[in-house]
Amino acid sequence: GYSNRKLTEHHNVVLVDGRGYQGEDRYHVYKDLPERFQARTHSVLAAQGWVHCIGEAGALYPDELGVTSATRRVLFSPSGALLLVDDLSANTDRTWTWLLHTDHRASALPGGRMLARSGPGGLTVRSLDGTGFDQSESLVTANPTASTPSLAIGRTLHTLRREVGPARTARFVSLLLPGSALEEVPDEAAAWSGDEIVWTHAGWSHRVRLTGVELVATAVRGGDTRTLQLP
Repeated sequence: GYSNRKLTEHHNVVLVDGRGYQGEDRYHVYKDLPERFQARTHSVLAAQGWVHCIGEAGALYPDELGVTSATRRVLFSPSGALLLVDDLSANTDRTWTWLLHTDHRASALPGGRMLARSGPGGLTVRSLDGTGFDQSESLVTANPTASTPSLAIGRTLHTLRREVGPARTARFVSLLLPGSALEEVPDEAAAWSGDEIVWTHAGWSHRVRLTGVELVATAVRGGDTRTLQLP
């Protein structure tokens, strides 16, 4: 919060041609910003261990990028898995860059998966859309008072990146699976085909069908079945 150069790329978002939201690269990112530069959320629902939300951030990007939609669907499952589906479009070809920051540099796992560790915890990150991962590091500095430079602090961001384009549209389908960093990571099945995404995690079998804003999600473990349906 004390950074004098707040950048969109310091967050887990999608960049467009390497650029972030309107008003970035300054301390007061919302100062004098027209009201139309706002994100929206809808389709928020929690039931049977599922949590679902859709966010629309297309209006946050500068006008000259011509972004017409930047929709992120977030689905949290009964096993603790997190499914992210990003649907992006613009009125001309753009390069779309998906970002996920980690505490430490991630390790590569078989099948194109990445493992991010933090203490005893681990997070397996899977790309179901076929885009591969790159990694980068950047230093973020902040100072609570400009009059005392010695108080400045820095934090290294370790970032997983995926890229699509140039293209008018892009879709990133990402699966984030929490687990232990102290045990071997199981190679659990996961796939995306057409409107359907399936995966297994922590003993649960998941099946999600997406058709526009409509969704049917089912998780099964033994005799326990949990279902979420929208609308």
